[in-house]
Amino acid sequence: MTVVIATEPSCFACRLEAPALAKLQQRYRGRKDVQFLVVTSDPDGIDALHGTAGFRSQIARDDGWRTVVGINSYPTHLFIDAAGREVYREGGRYREMHFVYPALIEALRRGR
Repeated sequence: MTVVIATEPSCFACRLEAPALAKLQQRYRGRKDVQFLVVTSDPDGIDALHGTAGFRSQIARDDGWRTVVGINSYPTHLFIDAAGREVYREGGRYREMHFVYPALIEALRRGR
C-alpha cells in the first residue's frame, strides 16, 4: 500500500496535517508493505515543513500528474494498492486522520 499525499507548503490544512502524518508514519515505521510518497510543486518547501514535524518520505516534484489524476484541492491522499490501482481517495480538508487511517490502511492492505 502506498499513501500518496498531494500537498503544498502554502496550504494551511497541509501545514496542520504534518504532525499527524508523522504519527501515522511512526505507526508503520520499518514495514515494507506501507509506503508514503509526497507530490508537490515545491519539494524544498515541503521537505522543510514535514521535516519540522518529523515526517520523512520520498518527495516527487509534480510534473502535471495531479492534474491528470484530478486532484484539485489540498491536501489530497490517495491509497494505491500493490497492483498500482487507486483504491481510496480523500481530499481537500484536514481531519485527525491519524486515528482513522491505520484501520483503513490495514483493511486496504488485506484487500478488504
